[in-house]
Amino acid sequence: MKRISLLIASILVTSAVLDAVPRHAGAGNHHSVFLNPETHDVWTVGEDILGQMGFGMDSELIKDNPRPHRVDPVWGGKAVSISAGLNTNAVVTDIGEVWTWGFNRLDQLGHSKGTEIVPEPRRVEGLPPSSAIVAGSAFMLAITTEGGLYSWGNNALGQLGLGPDAPRRVAEPTRVELPEDVRLRDITTGINQVVALTTDNRVLAWGSNRNRQAGGPAGENTVSRPTFVGGLPEGVVVAAVGVGNYTSFAILEDGRLFAWGENQFGQIPATDDRAVFPPVEIEMPEGAARPVAVTGGARYVHALMEDGRVFAWGVNGPQGQFGDGTRTRDVTTFSPPRALPEDILLRELHTQTNHTVALMRDGRFVGWGSNAQGRLAQDERNDAGALLTVYPEPVNIQLVMRVEAE
Repeated sequence: MKRISLLIASILVTSAVLDAVPRHAGAGNHHSVFLNPETHDVWTVGEDILGQMGFGMDSELIKDNPRPHRVDPVWGGKAVSISAGLNTNAVVTDIGEVWTWGFNRLDQLGHSKGTEIVPEPRRVEGLPPSSAIVAGSAFMLAITTEGGLYSWGNNALGQLGLGPDAPRRVAEPTRVELPEDVRLRDITTGINQVVALTTDNRVLAWGSNRNRQAGGPAGENTVSRPTFVGGLPEGVVVAAVGVGNYTSFAILEDGRLFAWGENQFGQIPATDDRAVFPPVEIEMPEGAARPVAVTGGARYVHALMEDGRVFAWGVNGPQGQFGDGTRTRDVTTFSPPRALPEDILLRELHTQTNHTVALMRDGRFVGWGSNAQGRLAQDERNDAGALLTVYPEPVNIQLVMRVEAE
């Protein structure tokens, strides 16, 4: 789901200020967001009935918007990283500010309490300078430049990491108490679980544990504080973490991939157990480069390899969520890891429930899966004028070419 970084960082972070790996694309529930790495412009596309596009207060909310929209850069400094929640967007700037917009029913924007829809970016006040932001299903978390963590929004399943006595909803950024001497380097969110990587290469998790995706004890539905995940091989550096909707992943520096959590659709092909813990290793095809990032949707998983290739496994859906040109309605047959076409070489990969957006090594944005609401920026229509919604192969997502005249 959210937060897939390309770089495997095995060297311990020693600087007082942490530099997060930027994200240049994000997949929301019915929309997508993109950050042009050269111009720092932010673009949105897809559904806008909850203000996701950032059109502004005077705009008419619309359901389908396949035409990319350049968001007015009202923030200070330059946008350097983005994240898409289910119905929200967030931006981090080079001066450490965080700006958010979209749906706010559960105070997930960190501002504008009592306002359900905020269709334009507004700054999140009360945060120290931040280096990374990740938007969950109805909550957000920000890593500060010092490696600390703040959270806000929905906390019904402990996803804010504030402890068992915290309220079920938090409207303002609140500092999360991390284990002693721990600082964070990276953070990822599934539907309601959080998995984080520390600067000393350990894995923390918290939030929903119904499928043991937070690494908590069996029968314990929530883990309310950041807790170290056990069961990973000892003495091996964890290089990256990732998530699917209800499944969690860790990539070791030696290239091995481990997973735990939901396995109802073959997300963890090494076992037949429906809920997996401790973590088990997923074998990649012989000859594949080592994985550097992993992300999952509702029933499928993508892994980005060191050479830019992509592998998919689990259940391919009717929208062609694997991205290899195939599609299926059969959710009873699980597929082992299989490769996308050889010409698909990526720098970043971001997956939501039914669609994926990515940044190619050649600088192009692409996407595949569902184009419902125009989330893949494809404006092809059938004879009745309805948007085509199925793209089982990666398609180009054009941004700058569609800038409206001033």
